[in-house]
Amino acid sequence: MVDEKIVELINQVGYFLRRKKQFDSALRVFQALQRFQPDYSYPHLGQALVYAEQGVFDEAKLRLQLVLARQPEHSFALACFGLVLLQCGEQSWRGSLLRAASSSDELGGRRMAREILSMIGPRERPRTSAQVASTIGRLKRFS
Repeated sequence: MVDEKIVELINQVGYFLRRKKQFDSALRVFQALQRFQPDYSYPHLGQALVYAEQGVFDEAKLRLQLVLARQPEHSFALACFGLVLLQCGEQSWRGSLLRAASSSDELGGRRMAREILSMIGPRERPRTSAQVASTIGRLKRFS
């Protein structure tokens, strides 16, 4: 039997460590949670945020794809995925942000995506990347 409160607290420790830039420790926490509950999305999401903050966008993208395979409409994962695609210079970044911006879940991605899209501007303005510091700052505010 899994004590959900303990799992939630361990997850919060991982996020705390990430915010304190203790990336290796945060990854170990999220990897342990993944082994403990392999069918859940949050350990992958935690790892994705760590990798994104480190600038390891290929790993972040992989982890976010795992989350979205389980929960295709997870607004926060969609918004983060759009940011990672933007950082990688991929042209498909806007689709994920638009999906997150129109979501109705309570996971925080809608607000984040709308803010990012309003900053980037209308579709007509070509934009394939943004400064890492600005997008990572948004990840910190919403996670």
